[in-house]
Amino acid sequence: MTTALEKFKKNQVVVEATAEQVVKDFAMLQVDLQFSGNAETAYEELYEQLEPVIRHFIERDFEKLQNVLYRIDISEEKVKAALFGIQHESTSELLTQMILKRELEKVVFRLQYSGIIENN
Repeated sequence: MTTALEKFKKNQVVVEATAEQVVKDFAMLQVDLQFSGNAETAYEELYEQLEPVIRHFIERDFEKLQNVLYRIDISEEKVKAALFGIQHESTSELLTQMILKRELEKVVFRLQYSGIIENN
């Protein structure tokens, strides 16, 4: 994650809103994700549940993967650029990281815009 977003990864309000957004977006695809509510482990919790789902979509249901990437607002160009630069991570690991980062970005922007959290 980028440095500007790092500070929000431990903010309880941001973490809960991000987890809710991820759970909601994947529930539309009949994927049941759970979040304990612990801000300290949220990213790892979601990552560990999400990565096998993304791997499954890559291997067996690419259309669902495309749908979720579109819904979350990760462009095909961003995916291609990220995959082109891939080094040690698998495609599913990279896409999972991209999904969690984008969900966090959207939540931070929404909360800043609504005045719930500060811009700095």
